[in-house]
Amino acid sequence: GHATAAAHDAHGDHADHGHGDGHDGPHESNIWITAPLIALGVMSTLVGLLQWPGWRGLPKYSFEKFIANLTFEESAFKFLEHPVFKFNVAVPSTLLGVAGIVVGVVYYKVFNHDLGLVKRGGIFALVHKVLKNKYYLDHLWTGVVIGFIKGPLAKAAYWFNQQGLDGVVNNAGKSSVGLSRWVYRFIDQGVVDMTANGIGSTANNIGSGLRKTQTGNVQNYAAIFIGAVGLAVLAIVLFI
Repeated sequence: GHATAAAHDAHGDHADHGHGDGHDGPHESNIWITAPLIALGVMSTLVGLLQWPGWRGLPKYSFEKFIANLTFEESAFKFLEHPVFKFNVAVPSTLLGVAGIVVGVVYYKVFNHDLGLVKRGGIFALVHKVLKNKYYLDHLWTGVVIGFIKGPLAKAAYWFNQQGLDGVVNNAGKSSVGLSRWVYRFIDQGVVDMTANGIGSTANNIGSGLRKTQTGNVQNYAAIFIGAVGLAVLAIVLFI
């Protein structure tokens, strides 16, 4: 009993350790993932200001020249106009980027990603619901697209297979059976067998008639021979 209770407590501790609050919902990644992203975000926000030609001690467009591929630019962009740094564009865009970072920090760190707007309902609740459901793309794919494929499209394909393809194959088989029966009845039995049987009957009758002439009497053979010679002579006289 004590061993079972201890094992149960150990399993509970393991479950608490492995499935804490960090797995209940969206959470930030560790520092090895966030640190490079933070560095890239800061650099992408502020690095454009290095293009300002008014910095003292820095050559004009120093950062562009530092990262530029001169061979590529001279060959591909030699006919294009060089971009001009515009202070009135760079400063507002930079401030917007910094403001986005500040808003994110305040929302997640100060208000713990809950401003109470969702609870008030209205447009905030609707936007939160749409974002939470990932713009309903999963519902669209699984419910509409996959549902259509598994439902109406699958039924239509099955009906076409049963009524269309199988119907064609079955009708072709029935037609072949009917044609083979007709060929057997009228061609094989009516023409081929009748011709073979007729030839056999004719040969049998001729053989029966010739067999009667074989009497063993020499006079009969002599008469047949003389008759044959006479017919040959008559044919020669008439046709030659």
